[in-house]
Amino acid sequence: MTETKNKRVKLEGGLSKTSSSAEIKPNGNLVIEFYDFSDSAQSQFGNDVAILMVISPGDKKLMLSKLLDNQEAIEGDTDTLLLQLIKDKFSSYYEVQAWLNTAAIPYEKRFDPYA
Repeated sequence: MTETKNKRVKLEGGLSKTSSSAEIKPNGNLVIEFYDFSDSAQSQFGNDVAILMVISPGDKKLMLSKLLDNQEAIEGDTDTLLLQLIKDKFSSYYEVQAWLNTAAIPYEKRFDPYA
């Protein structure tokens, strides 16, 4: 799976003319992105927009543990494992967001009106 090795996976669901992805940034943050290139985004904002959830490296470890049913001793490339679990479990940004809220995992939400 090439995308995981690049520290990015595409989530395979969501609304028409939108996309969702998960990416590990060089600083270690996990970013879940919702990109909207629909006619609605164009008419409301004049261009494509993106909504991001940023999960810190520490909270990324908590997320991985909860996705693995609170297993703590994890070895190897945990970023690749986390991205694979996200890809397997969630089909869109909004599914990840609902799960993060239920699991009480903190994240910072950002809006990019010029995506």
